[in-house]
Amino acid sequence: GGPAEAEPLRYPGRRLEKGDRVNQRVQGVFLDDYYGILGRCFSIGEADEETKRLWSCAVGAQEAGAAALRPGATVADAAAAVSRYLTEKGFPEDDTANIYGIVYRIGEAPVRYQASERMILKPGMVLAVTPKLCVKGQDPFCCADAYRITEEGCVRLTRTSRELSEIRGW
Repeated sequence: GGPAEAEPLRYPGRRLEKGDRVNQRVQGVFLDDYYGILGRCFSIGEADEETKRLWSCAVGAQEAGAAALRPGATVADAAAAVSRYLTEKGFPEDDTANIYGIVYRIGEAPVRYQASERMILKPGMVLAVTPKLCVKGQDPFCCADAYRITEEGCVRLTRTSRELSEIRGW
């Protein structure tokens, strides 16, 4: 999570230091053949105010996209909601909301939808909403979770907290 020009780190790379940010993204197939995703951000030691603000914006972008996931809406509606949120927060316009279709067979890759995707959403569909908040000179901030479309809207399937984790005692 340090300056982008320092990436990628080669093993053993530089040691993590107090104040560094670490991104974690986990994707997998579980016992019921369902593809899942989780993306979180960690700070080594107490996070500075800018890191806290940017992580809050990453979570907010995801929430904006998820709020648009409802029957009859489209992936494009959710992508537009992410884009509106980020531009309102002062970030450059971006057409990559990073919304993925969750798949159901081992070996099948998830589908990354284009921001213009007009596919109509229906109850029972599962999508991953993983917008990336890009800041010059840093790795992106990305909050990633899976959502199931219901009759009333959507439900976040991931139970992991979306708070910025500060790893203390470093």
